[in-house]
Amino acid sequence: MKAALCTKYGDPSVIRVVEWPVPEIKRDELLIRVHATTVDSADVRMRSLHAPFPLNIIMRLMMGISKPRQPVFGHCFSGTVEKTGAECREFKVGDRLFGSTEGMQFGAHAEYLKIKEKAPLTFLPEGATDAEAVALLFGGSAALYFLEKAGYRKGQKILILGGSGAVGSSALQLCARKGLIVHAVSSRAHEVIARELGARKVFERKSDWTQESDHDYDIIFDAVGRYDKKEVVKRMKSDGRYITVASSDVAKETRAQVEELKKAFEEGTLRALVDREFSLDQIIEAHAYVDRGSKVGAAVIRMEA
Repeated sequence: MKAALCTKYGDPSVIRVVEWPVPEIKRDELLIRVHATTVDSADVRMRSLHAPFPLNIIMRLMMGISKPRQPVFGHCFSGTVEKTGAECREFKVGDRLFGSTEGMQFGAHAEYLKIKEKAPLTFLPEGATDAEAVALLFGGSAALYFLEKAGYRKGQKILILGGSGAVGSSALQLCARKGLIVHAVSSRAHEVIARELGARKVFERKSDWTQESDHDYDIIFDAVGRYDKKEVVKRMKSDGRYITVASSDVAKETRAQVEELKKAFEEGTLRALVDREFSLDQIIEAHAYVDRGSKVGAAVIRMEA
């Protein structure tokens, strides 16, 4: 099979598309023929080891000192069950699924993926393409994880920093769906989409929101991990919650999250935002595109039929 390997840490040129063995599954695993996956901020962060200290040191200890122990990145996928282990009962050959690998497993940047049957996965949402299904996952799961950690609830006021990326755009929609008052910081080019996704107020520049008078946010969510916490927390209520994707607390995907994202998509309250699609052979271009930090939604890798 074809697979994209990260041969060492560095810029997008360290990625190579090569012939790689098809994974051998265990008794409790599924073999998935991957139709679509994503290159997201987690993939580029692992490739470049670009993260604040001491998270970059922790990442190197977890992933490999000089190069990744698991060279095939990618954790979001949609695809078809090709083979099932002897103990698998929930899914069968031919089922169309979408989901995420667990922990540091990865492996979705390849034509075939092995995954535990009990992993965060479920049937493809009704009416969703493979690209739309994977676009729901990374941003949606991460947004749910951090928002649930913050205890978000109806009627609260939240400011989302980076409202047009995969995590931020998902957080906008999930908060609007739950009945929060949503404000967002986004570029002028993305203001319209941020409002369409549920933001009542959109700030283009830092000065716009740091100088507003009503600094009464219950939650501020840095969905890109680029803001100064000391400056941000001044804008919250005294008992407000600050959350950021740049913390050492890595978002953990669950089956319940995937099911909730599926339900929200099928209800029409969560849009799957596909920014751009690439082939597996274009994965270096996809990494470079995500590096630029200007995408809206997901950069999707489509496997050739």
